[in-house]
Amino acid sequence: MKDEQDKTDAKTEKKKSKKDKKGQKKVKKEKKKKRSKSESEEQRVDAAEMEEKEHNLLGGDGEPVTNGNGVEEIPSSTPTKPTPPEQEPEKSKYDDLSFWLTKEEGKSEEVAEVNEEKQPSVEEQPNVEKLKKKEKKSKKDKKEKKKDKKKKSHKTEEETEPIPKENGDSVVEEVPLPQLSSYKPLAENKSIKLTYETRIDMHQSQQVVLSVIFSNLTNSQLKSLDFNVLDSLNTRLVRESGASQHDGISVPFQLPAGATNEGQFAFTVQNVTMPQKLRGTLTYMIKDESGATSEKIDFKVHLPVTAYTAAVPCTGAEFANLLSSGDLQAKISLKLVTVAVEFHHALHRICFFTHCRLVERVGDTASLYSCSIQNHHICLLVKLLANNGISIEGKGSDATLLSSFIDDIKTVLSEV
Repeated sequence: MKDEQDKTDAKTEKKKSKKDKKGQKKVKKEKKKKRSKSESEEQRVDAAEMEEKEHNLLGGDGEPVTNGNGVEEIPSSTPTKPTPPEQEPEKSKYDDLSFWLTKEEGKSEEVAEVNEEKQPSVEEQPNVEKLKKKEKKSKKDKKEKKKDKKKKSHKTEEETEPIPKENGDSVVEEVPLPQLSSYKPLAENKSIKLTYETRIDMHQSQQVVLSVIFSNLTNSQLKSLDFNVLDSLNTRLVRESGASQHDGISVPFQLPAGATNEGQFAFTVQNVTMPQKLRGTLTYMIKDESGATSEKIDFKVHLPVTAYTAAVPCTGAEFANLLSSGDLQAKISLKLVTVAVEFHHALHRICFFTHCRLVERVGDTASLYSCSIQNHHICLLVKLLANNGISIEGKGSDATLLSSFIDDIKTVLSEV
């Protein structure tokens, strides 16, 4: 009996173990099914999201975000913080078409081509190599155009006729201004030639410097040069201490045959409102094979009031303040019926020889300013009249200086 019970117990235990194994297998199968279901659901969600993205990219309401190179960036499905819109760069003057059309004609097309090359479309990505080739070509074209312009300028310099320059619809002929020299003849004979100019320093209110060029016209040597100018009550030659007005200044160089050299001599001036004429003498010796002979040459130094003035910078506001300040009590006017040169040439001569600063020019009217080393102000208004005439209205802080200054302008315009 015991054996039969043991057998029955063993069978029941086997059946229980089998049932347990079957239960475990069922649990495992159910878990696998649940996992596969969750994975399939996730795949469905991902597929739906991809379809929405493709819809947005192909023609949905949302526009694709592009970077500077024209490559699309796909917006992510997760919510992100809205990025602020990029500010458009400020347009420089080079982006303005009027800038290229007015000042540098013919380059606007090149700039447009370069801008088109630098902005590729969103549909097609730019080819870097092609862009580089195009940029090189545009640079070469620019260099060739510059060379052509230089060649044209060289050709026009050889031609005698002025170049017509287009300015809008009108054609204006540019006539080059002549080269002027401030050196004036002082004296000349068979052996030597003297020319001079005056120089001032605005920090030296009572001094003017005479710069003299000595030119040897002989085939011999000139030596022992002695320069002297007689003093006046207003102007005196600066000499060594203890020297009298009859003592000259030894020129610190000799002149070989055909040589030229320059010497500078300072003068003290008390009053700069009136012109000065001073007498002087240069003594020297000519040394040749036969020996040395003494020679001299007399001269007169003319110091106009414009020798003491300078073209000091002056703005339009400063010019207006001077005219309205009440300090310029002296007034004078001058009218010239005809002038042998054009208006801009006349202005050029006035500014160069009388040391004036062009403050402003509007059409056929110009405002000029000059100042003396003793701080005398001169304001001029120059106008072009009919038949190439010129009128000058002047205001200044000293009547004598202003009158002499206008006389100097008249002389400058008559010596054309």
